[in-house]
Amino acid sequence: MDNKFESSQTFENLKKSFEDEAKLYFRYKFFLSVSEYEGLDKTSKILRDFSEGSLDNVNGSLDFLRNFKDPSSMVPIGNSTQNIASILQTEIEQTSEIYPQMAKVAREEGFTDVASWFDTLEKLKRNHVTRLKENQSV
Repeated sequence: MDNKFESSQTFENLKKSFEDEAKLYFRYKFFLSVSEYEGLDKTSKILRDFSEGSLDNVNGSLDFLRNFKDPSSMVPIGNSTQNIASILQTEIEQTSEIYPQMAKVAREEGFTDVASWFDTLEKLKRNHVTRLKENQSV
């Protein structure tokens, strides 16, 4: 695969596969916790199996993408230094743009509890940025 791969529909499809499967994995895990709480052993087994399979799918797509760019930050990934830089870029974007804007909209629409949740996420991400930057200087 060469640089033209990054401008291909296949590259876009791998990014979409990665994102969709990652979301699905966490939905399976959430639904699994509900079914376990409800004591539904058969349903829990199915959801556990599906979540494990979905995680394999996420890893498979990322394995192809790692030779090019992180599907979220579009920063090159591969070694730990690159991977931390990629994650750091995403965390900074979430802290400085995404979560503050989401909180603002939620407040404007009257959903103060959701706005508070976005504020909490922004603070958490700010802590992540600090820790990642400290790790880079080690």
